[in-house]
Amino acid sequence: MIANPIPWPDGARCAVAMTWDMDADSAFNWDNKDTADTLVAAQSWTRYDPLIAIPRLVEQFARRELRLTFFVPGWVIEKYPAQIDLLAKHGHEIGLHGYLHERSNEIGEDDELYWFGRGLDAYKKHLGNGPLGWRAPSFAFSKYSLRVLLDAGIEYDSSLMGDDIPYALREAGGNRSLLELPTDWTLDDFPHYAHNRDLGYRMPISAPQRAMEVFRSEFDAAWEFGSNCLTTCAARAASGSRVSTRSAPTCNS
Repeated sequence: MIANPIPWPDGARCAVAMTWDMDADSAFNWDNKDTADTLVAAQSWTRYDPLIAIPRLVEQFARRELRLTFFVPGWVIEKYPAQIDLLAKHGHEIGLHGYLHERSNEIGEDDELYWFGRGLDAYKKHLGNGPLGWRAPSFAFSKYSLRVLLDAGIEYDSSLMGDDIPYALREAGGNRSLLELPTDWTLDDFPHYAHNRDLGYRMPISAPQRAMEVFRSEFDAAWEFGSNCLTTCAARAASGSRVSTRSAPTCNS
């Protein structure tokens, strides 16, 4: 079924990656610039992510000896340095996820460069080196994003959904490229759990078993056809007391 199958290392049938978006209250402040201080309950919902979910997930993954990838906005790195240090201490990869979870395809080229630069500066200031990977907030990859990432030395992106296996994103008219690690909305837990009336999220709330049914179906297809299965999970959803810890390690935006 896959026309260009990949020979995965060590004879593996498929590739599986569990990735997380640690947004915290970054998008909340970007989207609610004039009303953020009045949405107290909603703000507490977004802060659950770094303050409660991240320590809980780190503990779960340490028990299972799992090292995963967390995409984090620069503003979150500045505001929650202890959580970043906790992730780094346990060997998790930290990718960049914008600065204030801005949607790059809704702002101009100059603004995209400005916010990307702020995110990159925050990352380097705290972690020393630049990130290897990037995920556009809300998957909002713009027509300028590839050039921005290449100029910054980013090695891979995980924002697009153009194949079932990793592929090269090549600069038009140039020789530069980076690796795309594609995902898909079916592998995102946001549609299952994101319900907050203050913020306009009205997804129907699913039981963990229902979400796992979708993720497992995607994994079964990857196993059968030798493709890539890359989940995008929100820490606040997959680690909460409302969600079984049995499902947490299996699965952020």
